Amino acid sequence: MHESFSTAGLKALFRYPVQGKEWGRKLLYLALFYLGGFIIPVVPWLFCCGYFAAILRQTAEGDSSGEMPEWQDWNRLLMDGLRMFAAGLILALPVVLLFTFGFSFYFGSFFAGVGASEAGNDGLMALWLSIGMPVFFCTMAFGILLSIGLHLASGPALTHMVVKGTFGALFQVREWWQILRANLGGYLIAIFLIYAILYAGQLLIYVTLTTLVLMCITPLLFFAITPYTTVLTAVLFGQAYREGAATLAGVAEPTGDEPLSDPVI
Repeated sequence: MHESFSTAGLKALFRYPVQGKEWGRKLLYLALFYLGGFIIPVVPWLFCCGYFAAILRQTAEGDSSGEMPEWQDWNRLLMDGLRMFAAGLILALPVVLLFTFGFSFYFGSFFAGVGASEAGNDGLMALWLSIGMPVFFCTMAFGILLSIGLHLASGPALTHMVVKGTFGALFQVREWWQILRANLGGYLIAIFLIYAILYAGQLLIYVTLTTLVLMCITPLLFFAITPYTTVLTAVLFGQAYREGAATLAGVAEPTGDEPLSDPVI
């Protein structure tokens, strides 16, 4: 890999959301749907997920139009959004269950220890507390590692589902796992860039919260940054999938010059 992650490629990546025909309108629609999700539960965010899927598909399939897809075929956007939303819940479920178990066991052991103490059984109290804390820290540590692993797997899994156009493709683990292995470095770089972009956006928002004057623009800044980072995330995952699939197929990977004409890095 990864000549496509050159300075020119990064410039093309960051320019992509703000180029092409009516890019401002497309980002505005995405921002309005994000805002609508705070008014009408879930439904507007399904369209955000659907548009994310549209960018994933466009990038993974090697579209060279150089601009974001149009907001059209609303039924497809909604169905893609439903699949993305459900897939996200499934991928997050193991971590949620693990953290829930850890917190429940910790508080359960704490209250059991308190009950034992009130009953005058200090030995049993000490036993419960000595068990609860290690279990809690072990589950938290394993949960963090599992979260990182699932985040890495979510890129190829979600993209594979979108490209194949069926929810069942999410569970074709062997197929998307081969793509992940073929371009592991690309996915690691993509995740690093995604975290860096999100951190930079959060830092910018925090800066605006430091003064009363800038605080007034914080909501506007949030609804400007969120669509922008959504698009970049989709492009990074789509490009990583495309390169992994190309490697498996024995096709030459993109060169460093392609980002100047393609909407991928």
